[in-house]
Amino acid sequence: MFHYNIYIAYLDFYRIYSVPFIQFLGATIFIYKLLYYLKLIRI
Repeated sequence: MFHYNIYIAYLDFYRIYSVPFIQFLGATIFIYKLLYYLKLIRI
């Protein structure tokens, strides 16, 4: 369920930021937030 919500959130990013550069920037920020969140979970 958790991974499903992440997938939906990523699809929202993909739909909103349709411009290639902004889409890449948004995806990068999303990945950094995801890695940071997973790091908090491990701690």
